[in-house]
Amino acid sequence: MTPATVAVRSANAWALDFGGNRERIRAGVLRAKAAGARYVLGPELDLTGYGCEDHFLEPETERRAWEALADLVTDVRLHGILWDAGLPATHRGVRYDARVAVLNGVVLLVRPKRILADDGQHRESRWFAAWRAARTVEPFALPEPLRRATGRSSSTIGDAVMRLRDARIAFETCEELFAPDPPHVAYGLAGVDLIANGSASHHELRKMEDRTDRIAAATTASGGAYLYANLHGADGSASASASYPHHGHDLGHLLHLGPSLEQERVDEVVDLAAERRHQGDDST
Repeated sequence: MTPATVAVRSANAWALDFGGNRERIRAGVLRAKAAGARYVLGPELDLTGYGCEDHFLEPETERRAWEALADLVTDVRLHGILWDAGLPATHRGVRYDARVAVLNGVVLLVRPKRILADDGQHRESRWFAAWRAARTVEPFALPEPLRRATGRSSSTIGDAVMRLRDARIAFETCEELFAPDPPHVAYGLAGVDLIANGSASHHELRKMEDRTDRIAAATTASGGAYLYANLHGADGSASASASYPHHGHDLGHLLHLGPSLEQERVDEVVDLAAERRHQGDDST
């Protein structure tokens, strides 16, 4: 058995509450670390809040978000655990909805959203571009707040699998799970151990059933564990945080959150060796 404790952090992120959102992320990471987690996943755009709407078009919104991230990245109490946060990231003059993965004060990856939501109440393409280059990465110039705080000038942006010492992790963001050709298909074929989905999925009648079915299907064929974190209340208009491990056969914990909760965490121990045995058992 090769156990790995992972955590899912659901937050009530408020639009433009940079300080409050930063502290909710800090508290969630510290709680996950205290519980022994090696990685904690958070929801989509949790540093800015999802509902900023046309404020996403203002450079000040992105700058304030990166300032908040810089404060978290330089907090040594957050070392010793892989964590992430969601915020806008501009690369070559194009703005993306991105997840930023951080370990021991280093930005490992900026993962831009590949498929945007433009149905129902969503208008993401008004504020962001989709990252079209699948399985492609490029050098990313870190914004000034990160350069000033860490002394580092660059990181990596793109659609990548992170190879850590004992696991391979890839990101899928919200709408990508519902796409006809979701990224998790390629990740499964690449032998990814953990697929992490930071989401801001709004409440809709029977949507939870659809979401659960899709998450189970994502790992049934190719194995691995699927982690899902959703905003709830406030801007997210959503009400769920979940961890779905064990190649689709055991849906793990499903926690339905009330609107009064600021944040919640689900911990799960994943047997990486068992996941890899399942992947190896299917010759196709």
